[in-house]
Amino acid sequence: ISTIFLSSFLFCFVHSKEASQQFLLKPNVPDQAPIEVSLGKTKCVFTYESTGGASEEWSILLEKDDHETRCTVGRNGQPSYVFFSKFSLHLSKKITSISMEDASGPLQQNQAYALSDPKTVNLVKGWNGPITTCSVSHTQTHKEL
Repeated sequence: ISTIFLSSFLFCFVHSKEASQQFLLKPNVPDQAPIEVSLGKTKCVFTYESTGGASEEWSILLEKDDHETRCTVGRNGQPSYVFFSKFSLHLSKKITSISMEDASGPLQQNQAYALSDPKTVNLVKGWNGPITTCSVSHTQTHKEL
């Protein structure tokens, strides 16, 4: 059994891919250029507008294996001190799972964020606050495999 598990683990490990980009999130600057990473035809795009004190180091990571594609944008485990008036994370595949957090923990869907279409998560209109991380993923169905 352990040989089968190890073989399965190595198979998944070999077939996983990732792309990432570090960037400086700049508050108080309108019309920021979108931050984009891609793996083949799969893209993840982050757009934002924010207010606050100083610029912060953020990253965007796109991970893909045989069964799941995940895009995460965030502050790398540190709290954020900027307040977002616009926050949009787009995955070029249908989003099946969303996780968004501030320094206190998970934020609630439809209170802080919502899907604006099957591939894009946005802040709910009127919500303005800090975010430390947002992750969206697409898990393949049996039909897609």
